[in-house]
Amino acid sequence: MVQSFDQKDISTYGLTFGISNEVGKQTHMSSVVIERNPISKAVEQINPNTRPTYNIRHFKSFDPNTQSLQTFAQDIDQRVETPDMVYHLRRIELSPLKTNTRA
Repeated sequence: MVQSFDQKDISTYGLTFGISNEVGKQTHMSSVVIERNPISKAVEQINPNTRPTYNIRHFKSFDPNTQSLQTFAQDIDQRVETPDMVYHLRRIELSPLKTNTRA
């Protein structure tokens, strides 16, 4: 993911990332949490090459102290979609912050 951010020149200034295997855990100390969804045994037996999917979650205003974890995207492909989704999340979430500081 870091390599993809670097190649696409995506800034992560001010963000901290956490990677979790525990879907739904609420106690992370990072502003953006990437959760790995488990692959069921039945799916693994049918296709052992199945790649896991991921959820992207973030704390309100990217502040883990708010304890308000929100889901931004679910069941996305790590290699293809995760860096682009984090980029869009950052743009969407920072838009209101920029608007509020102009007043």
